[in-house]
Parts: sequence; C-alpha cells; structure tokens
Amino acid sequence: MNDGVAFLHEGVVPLAQHFAGLVIDDDAADRATAFVVAFKRLLVGARHEFLVIQLHFFRPLELFCTCILWPTIHATLLLVKVIYWVWQWLQKRYHICLLLNGICGLNDIDLIVARMQDAVDVVLSSEHETSRVAACVFNPADPSCAPVSAVNSRPACLHGHFPWDARLGSSSQYVHAEVMALAHFKGPLRGSHLCVTDPFCPNCAKNMAEAGVRTVYIDHKGFQKDFIARNGDEFASMSMLIAEKAGISVHMVNRKERTVTPILTQLAQTRPSPSAIEFFDIDDGMTLEAAMATFKKRLGGRETWATAFVREPDGTPRGLLVFEALPPGITPEDFKARGTSATGKYRFPLDPLTRLLITVRRMGFTWLDPRIGTARVPSSRALVNALGFDVNRFILASHLPDHDATGAAAMALLEDKKLITIEDLP
Repeated sequence: MNDGVAFLHEGVVPLAQHFAGLVIDDDAADRATAFVVAFKRLLVGARHEFLVIQLHFFRPLELFCTCILWPTIHATLLLVKVIYWVWQWLQKRYHICLLLNGICGLNDIDLIVARMQDAVDVVLSSEHETSRVAACVFNPADPSCAPVSAVNSRPACLHGHFPWDARLGSSSQYVHAEVMALAHFKGPLRGSHLCVTDPFCPNCAKNMAEAGVRTVYIDHKGFQKDFIARNGDEFASMSMLIAEKAGISVHMVNRKERTVTPILTQLAQTRPSPSAIEFFDIDDGMTLEAAMATFKKRLGGRETWATAFVREPDGTPRGLLVFEALPPGITPEDFKARGTSATGKYRFPLDPLTRLLITVRRMGFTWLDPRIGTARVPSSRALVNALGFDVNRFILASHLPDHDATGAAAMALLEDKKLITIEDLP
C-alpha cells in the first residue's frame, strides 16, 4: 500500500471514529458514522486509482526490461567474450601488424619465430666474450630479399691490431648487431622488421628510426641478460621513447611457446625526416673538396655536417649534405626535458656521419667518391660505425671535436695503424 494511503487509513480514520464516539446527538452519531464509511470508500478508491496508475506506467517498463534490455545486455557481453577468446587465439597463432603501404596484414607467427631463430643461431659467433648480441633484418613486403643476420662484431680491418676488449676513444670496437644487419641488408630498409636477441640501446633505436625500421621483435630471454640489468632505465626512458616517437612497434617473442607479446603497438610510422638533409647537383669538374669549402664558408664553424658524392639508383650523380639531427618524432622540447641518459653514455641527436651512412643505405645510393667530408672530427662511435659500412676515407674541414672529445684520439690511433685515411681541407 502507498505510504500516503496507509497514513490516511491508519491515522485519519481512527481519529474520525474517535470523534464520532464523542458526539451525544444520535443524528450527529449517524452523520459521523456515515462520514467514516464514506471516507473509507474514498481511501479504497484512491488506492485503486494509484494501482491503476502504477500498472499503467510501470508494466510496459517491466516488459521492456525483461524482454528487450536484459537479453540485449547478456548477448553483448557474450559477444565480447567470444571476440576476446578469438583475439587470444589469433595472438598465439598469428601476429597482426601494419605494413608499410598502410594495408593491415596478417604475418604468420612462424615467420617471426623463424627469423628470431636465425638471430639466435648466430649469436654465439660473436667474438665479444661478455656480451653477445645478434639481429636479423627482413622485409615482409619484399620476400624476394633474403633476410640478413649479424652479430655485434668488430669490423674486419680491426682484427689483429687490437685486443678484443680494447677501446677506441669512448667507444668499443664493436658495431652493434642491429647496425651491422642494417648495413648489409640488400632489401628496402624502410618498412623492414628486425629481430634481436637483446633489448636495443638508445643508439640503435636512433639508427633503426633513421633507417625506417617498422617493427622490432626482442627475444624474451634478452630481458634476463646483461644489457637490461645494466641499462634497464635507459632502455625504458630513451630507447622506448625513440621507438614511440618514430612509430616503431616493439614486441617480445617467446620461441618455445610461439607467442608474440606487444610491448609497444603503433598504428602509424614517422618517416625519417627529410629536414637537415640537402641534395645538390654535381657540376662538371666539381670536387668534394670544392663542395666542402663552399659549405664551410656558408655554414661557418658552428654546424656539424657530413657530405659525400653518391650515385642514385638510376645512375644520376648527386651530392648529399647531412646535418646532425634529432631522431624522427623527437622534438627539441623532448631533448631539453630529457637531455642525455643518466650515465651520460647516450644522447638524442644522431651524429651526421652515421646519419649519412644510413641515409645512403636507405635510399639505395652507391658511392661515387669513396671519401666522406666532415665539418669536425667524428665521434669514436661514428668512426667504428663507418668501418662497419666499409668506409675508411675522410676529409676534415676542421679538427674541432664533434660532441665526443675522444674522437680525435680514436681517429689518430686508427690513422696510425693505417686503418683509415685522413685528409685536411686546404
């Protein structure tokens, strides 16, 4: 019963009966009794009207909830469960990725595991005695190009000259596995995929972003190895930030369980920036020294750059001028906020020499002149990378150091061993 009707029935009616019992006049008593009877009928009628209204408004709502709303909700939840189960199965059997041409494709997990196994198969061939890393580069968009596996290794010219653990300035003698694989892959680098046995360092992240690598797969055992133990913070704060900004997807591969677990999934890739790169025509009789003199006069001594004469895939000779630049997607604000790594070992800008080497490889150029001109003394790491790309002849516009003050010592040591040739710009 409605609260208002109950109040009238339980409170007002006894009160009326009480007053009816106090009257002395018989006519008055009859009138009071008649009033009580009439009032009771009124209350019963009010309750009836309330129930009618209640049924009129709430019965359709009850029918809607029972027949339409709740079955719809249950069906939706069941559909979500089915989709989730299907997605889990697909993740175990397949790996979904976005190909370079923007078409959403389905890569067989067998291909990814096989390429990771290619890297694992060669990792023990690295002569580094404390840190062995291997990488394999492949491009699903061009399966005609054979995948290339490589390990962190010393350029061949260094063998027999230095102990395996000797340093060249602030750098080791070893070209990282990721860079070595990129240097020798004959297929298109843009849109390529790379499997690596260990989490990649910030320098390799920059090089992969500049090369246009689309996806990186890391073996799950790599997260238990030496690099992540020593440099886990730099992997999280720098390597993954560079990958995120460049649009590189990162996944963990478990070969035994045949699973690919997303760490960072990207739907769009940031292309290597065309800024800070200039192309120029090579006039008849122009020399690399003459071009360098022009750039030195135009740019002064503040800019760091590297230049070379190359040949385009169609045979057209072309001059290439490359400046130091931040990795694709990294802004000056990111650089100011993050600076260098906690250890000071890594920095965000990509040096012009390494950037030029990767640009030549990415664009399919060949060397018209085997020499590379640089505005300053390259860093020791850039010199090692150049040897990994089979480049060993340089022209210096200045003996001022790049960001690495030990580059001059590394260059002098290599020149003394006749492993590189240095010319000074007249």
